[in-house]
Parts: sequence; structure tokens; C-alpha cells
Amino acid sequence: MLIELNYDNPASGRAARYGFLHPRRWLPTLLALVTLLFLLLFFHVF
Repeated sequence: MLIELNYDNPASGRAARYGFLHPRRWLPTLLALVTLLFLLLFFHVF
């Protein structure tokens, strides 16, 4: 909840500077993809 409020806040200089490349935007997506790949690999092996 805090992450969503932080990177969409126009008053935040860092969020405006980095935009989409800001780590807080893609980090949850990256974690979700890694988790999904791990689960697929885990169920494929066993």
C-alpha cells in the first residue's frame, strides 16, 4: 500500500525522475515472475 502511494505521488522527486524505471515499480513484478517460475519448475520436477 505504501509503495503504490509513494511512486504515484507527483510531489516525490525521485519517482518523477525515474518514472517507470524506478525500482519500486518493477520489483514486485520481478518477484512475482521469479516466484511463478520457481513454482512451475518445482511442480515440473516433482
